[in-house]
Amino acid sequence: MGTGAGPSFGHTKGRKTTDTHSLMDNVHAMSDFYPLREGFFGKRSKRGNVARLIASTDPLRTAHDFYNRITQGLKSTPLPNGKGERATTPDGYTISIREVSSSPDHSPAIDIHIRKSTQPGEVKEQKIHFVKED
Repeated sequence: MGTGAGPSFGHTKGRKTTDTHSLMDNVHAMSDFYPLREGFFGKRSKRGNVARLIASTDPLRTAHDFYNRITQGLKSTPLPNGKGERATTPDGYTISIREVSSSPDHSPAIDIHIRKSTQPGEVKEQKIHFVKED
């Protein structure tokens, strides 16, 4: 297993963890898969602009793919409560993943925090829920 907090978090095993990638380096590299529009990923949820939705046939797999892409080159560490992982970019963004969120549907979620970022700008603070396609 990798540095993860549980059986499903072994995805960091063997990943190069240089901590030199900026968030924008990774966002640009993943833009064909997860486009950024006006600072946000996915579609706006009914809860407001900060809560976002990405629909897929396999939400958990999609959440892990998104997390792996946006944290490429970064070291992931377990969340203090053991319910996920987080990585921090050199420019101060923190990205975390939880396989089970506290939302009513318990969908996997990724949080992007920019409060401590030294270069806020293109990516806005947001919580992305990965939901089952209709």
